[in-house]
Amino acid sequence: MNKRSKRYTDEFKMLILELLEEGRTKKSLENEYGVATATIRKWEKEFKGIIDKKYNMKTLKI
Repeated sequence: MNKRSKRYTDEFKMLILELLEEGRTKKSLENEYGVATATIRKWEKEFKGIIDKKYNMKTLKI
């Protein structure tokens, strides 16, 4: 049996990471969206620079 991996858009990945930044847990995101916590950790590493930059821009606008 050939199991195909799911393909996620960058927009979906960013949505998950934004929810994570807002305080959601990886486990709750896994349960709600069906994305494994290991996949979320991979996305965190992949998009770290983008997330850091976006977070810093939000804190500067206070």
